[in-house]
Amino acid sequence: MITLKQYFFSSLIYLLIIAVLGFLLRNFTADLISMDFIREYEYGVHTHSHIALLGWVYIALTTLLGGIFLPHSLLRSHYLKWFIATQLTIIGMLITFPLQGYAFSSILFSSLFLITTYIFWWLIINCTCPEKKQLFAFSLAKYALFYLAISSIGPWSLGGIIAVLGKTSVWYKLAIYFYLHFQYNGWFILAITALVFYIVEKKGIPIKNTYKKPFLITIHLGIILSFFLSTLWANDSDLNYFISNVGNFFQILGFFLFLLMIRKSCTFIFSRSTPVQKTLITMIGIIFFSKLIMQVANGLPFFHEIIDSNKDLVIGYLHWYFLGFITPFILRLAEYFKLIKINIAFWVIYFLAFFTSEFFIAYRAASIIFDSFYLIYLNNYIAISSGIYMISIFWLLFINIKTIRIRNALR
Repeated sequence: MITLKQYFFSSLIYLLIIAVLGFLLRNFTADLISMDFIREYEYGVHTHSHIALLGWVYIALTTLLGGIFLPHSLLRSHYLKWFIATQLTIIGMLITFPLQGYAFSSILFSSLFLITTYIFWWLIINCTCPEKKQLFAFSLAKYALFYLAISSIGPWSLGGIIAVLGKTSVWYKLAIYFYLHFQYNGWFILAITALVFYIVEKKGIPIKNTYKKPFLITIHLGIILSFFLSTLWANDSDLNYFISNVGNFFQILGFFLFLLMIRKSCTFIFSRSTPVQKTLITMIGIIFFSKLIMQVANGLPFFHEIIDSNKDLVIGYLHWYFLGFITPFILRLAEYFKLIKINIAFWVIYFLAFFTSEFFIAYRAASIIFDSFYLIYLNNYIAISSGIYMISIFWLLFINIKTIRIRNALR
């Protein structure tokens, strides 16, 4: 029987694959190794992004959510069948995207993957134990899966947009940004928040009912309205800026409401955490708050024009959020639920890669903005920092590969 540790370990394999792909893609602008064996840079980018979102994060989050909400018996039957079907679609994308980019085969596997997400949504909604449906965490998990389903409107619309308007159409990019926004700011955030509140509620720490409804309202408004940030490049009207900034306001307000709701549990958890864990939790929180500040800057016309014209700023922002917040938070949650083991060596190597790569990407962006000195081997330095990411994930798999057969203690 496959255990939850093994389910989660499969997501770590995808994390390694995207780390390797990231290193290889960086070498298109560096001269560390030859990249002649990759047919098209764009195909590699498509593969990297799809496996990051649908392989690593999706499998990790669904394993955690399925583990806490679904009955044991279901994990051995329906969930296993769903898991195998999902893996086949991801492997299909992993094979077809590097060979042909967006084409019939890759789109077919992507479409089949979307169908499996709806099945998982159905499993959580209909098969969760009745007592767990009373938890606030379950409500958040439902909303997370709702936004996961909403995000799929983007990919479903691409076929028609390409056929009628072509890839150069404004609507083509908007469909992609729609998908990414509701993945990053809807599905990811609410799924992680659901897992945090599950821990709080299982510890018996009360959550004031007076905060629950305002939190849900602000988080929904923040998610929906901040989407318009992703449309400013196409429509920079005053109304669009206003809606975007209202969305930013609600996201920040939601963050502070979240802190108010978990302040007692934070004190409880911190008192039982190691210095490394305390530092990690604090750093992840600061990274997320700084992500919100970056969004506020993007909602101001002066900064938006700069960001919109500099690809490195966009890439740096996405990596800051994905590699600085989403990935470490998921790994810490998996460690808390005893699905993986993590030692201090991993965190040191990982954050060395994170901060060095972010620094060099920001430096490259700044050198263009201010027309300042450009380091001769800057692209090599960025590629090397990506290589350090790869080493950190190799190390994580090495320290966990011998433990995946041990019965998990998620419950």
